[in-house]
Amino acid sequence: MYRLPKALPAVSLFHNPSSPHSRQVLNQLRASLSSPYPPSSTSSPLEFELEVVENKPTTEQLRTIRSYLNLPTTGDKSELQLEEPIVVNWNDGVASAGGAAPGEVLEALRRQRDEGTGEGKKDEGGSKGVFGWFKS
Repeated sequence: MYRLPKALPAVSLFHNPSSPHSRQVLNQLRASLSSPYPPSSTSSPLEFELEVVENKPTTEQLRTIRSYLNLPTTGDKSELQLEEPIVVNWNDGVASAGGAAPGEVLEALRRQRDEGTGEGKKDEGGSKGVFGWFKS
């Protein structure tokens, strides 16, 4: 049976290389890809595609990110600004900004890994599906 490859979550870091905090967040994200996460555990590293963006988010990106953070999404670009660094998991609609970055995004990825979400997960009815949504 042919199976489509599972896409990894797309995570973007809106990064300011001159900011010590932003460099620290970048190091945390990279470490979570190559070492056990959380660091004090024996768990496997997280799996996601990391994109490091050195430009500020566009107005549309800011609106999307603010919606993930449950913040107002109206106004011009100056009214929508967020504290950097900004970490966004576009696939799952999770974001962290400023002092909270990358906490919420990494925690959501950890929960997904530990709960075994995705292919073959039991559905609400308790039966195991071939692809999670297809009953065997």
